[in-house]
Amino acid sequence: MANANDPVRANIKFKDRLFRIVFGAEENKKHLIALYNALNGTDFGESETVEITTLDDAIYIRMKNDISFIIASDLSLYEQQSTFNPNMPLRGFLYHAHLYEHYVKKMECDIYGQTLIKIPNPKYVVFYNGLNEKEDRIDLKLSDAFIKPDSGNDFEWTATMLNINQGHNKELMEKCAPLGEYSDFIALVRRHQESLSFDEAVDKAVTDAQAWPCIGPYLSKNRNEVRDVLLTEFDAELHDKVTFEAGKTEGRAEGRAEGRAEGRAEGRAEGRAEGRAEGRAEGEVKSLAKLVADGLIPLNVAVSRLNLSEEEFIQQALIFNIFIKR
Repeated sequence: MANANDPVRANIKFKDRLFRIVFGAEENKKHLIALYNALNGTDFGESETVEITTLDDAIYIRMKNDISFIIASDLSLYEQQSTFNPNMPLRGFLYHAHLYEHYVKKMECDIYGQTLIKIPNPKYVVFYNGLNEKEDRIDLKLSDAFIKPDSGNDFEWTATMLNINQGHNKELMEKCAPLGEYSDFIALVRRHQESLSFDEAVDKAVTDAQAWPCIGPYLSKNRNEVRDVLLTEFDAELHDKVTFEAGKTEGRAEGRAEGRAEGRAEGRAEGRAEGRAEGRAEGEVKSLAKLVADGLIPLNVAVSRLNLSEEEFIQQALIFNIFIKR
């Protein structure tokens, strides 16, 4: 089993899980309504009927942390992301298809009949709080992925990505205090991580936030649960295997290319061997650099795996156009 005190083994998707608790738990329904009101200019109260429609058994396991719900005539899907993903429109399109499938079954609708079935309006918002700098708002279009450009806009699906890092979308944060506090809490965890272990940083952030009026009481009251959520045991070996296998595959390809070129001049067999070794090493550096840049593992963990100094690691990351801040 993983050790929760190991920063590599902590749940790298902790912000996704916390976001769902803060805005998707039944006891925090008021926060979800406040967020919906801020985004849509409505003024629904806490007594408004909210039907949580999140699919925990979705085919796509990475979507398990989404929040989907129905208010009035809207079927909203909110997803928090700590890494930028241009495929969010496609993911949201597939997820909504599952949601509508459940909806028509629940309402016993006959989609093969001659009567037009009325369905809730889809709304899809992605909340981004990764470490890479992004604009306050980015509209991601499904048509961007079409093999042949759709100049007529005959079909479109949009994922509205909102940056919720501190300093971004200030008007939205002012309208929705729970979202502002959530953003501040994530920033606290990151700040404390600079000098503390991951679990210590989380615990101190909970203490610092306990007096906040919206999510503070929940964090304080459920301190152990919050700690468990943020430090959920993570199968680091499986994560490393997936990550490094990808890096090794890329490294082997690069190594073979380099090996062939060097082999013509210095001997085909020796060139291939050297090329593969160098390619594997470069692939490992690139994989770890991506993890550090995305805030998934600390810099000190990456350099310890490679037996490099921080400066050497940062310089090698630049070769792959990956920029790492100390």
